[in-house]
Amino acid sequence: MDAFKPYLQQQYAAGVTSGRTLFQQIRGRGFRGGYSTLTAYLRNLEAGTAPSAPAEIPSPRWITAWIMRSRDRLSVREIEQLDDVRITCPDIERAGDLARAFPALIHNRRGQLRPAWIRQVEQSGLVSVAKFARASAKTSAPSPQDSPTNGAPGRSKATSTV
Repeated sequence: MDAFKPYLQQQYAAGVTSGRTLFQQIRGRGFRGGYSTLTAYLRNLEAGTAPSAPAEIPSPRWITAWIMRSRDRLSVREIEQLDDVRITCPDIERAGDLARAFPALIHNRRGQLRPAWIRQVEQSGLVSVAKFARASAKTSAPSPQDSPTNGAPGRSKATSTV
């Protein structure tokens, strides 16, 4: 029942108070409990004795998607939810800033700034992002000598022995 309390409280506040209607709605959302469980909860809602349902916590996947998108591409609701997450967890803000900076370095071909970005990440205290930065530091773009054309278009490293 706990997973359905935020929805039930929202519906109840919107004027949907019919137990039968709410039961059908939450059954459609996956509720497996009985009608009597719902009506007991509805009695508490009606009496004002039901504790407030905890706010829905967005999944890490959604939070990441919101962080990586430009704010002007988010809906009003997504901006509100992201702002709530940022207030609740200030580390999200720092992680987001650092996460957005990395693809900008790559996209804008500013790899020379990567060591400074890695130092910034390591100083941030964000363990997960720092692990990524350390792994990034171990890899680098292939040099022209490593390419199959020896750095010159149309010329192969291989030499003919014929």
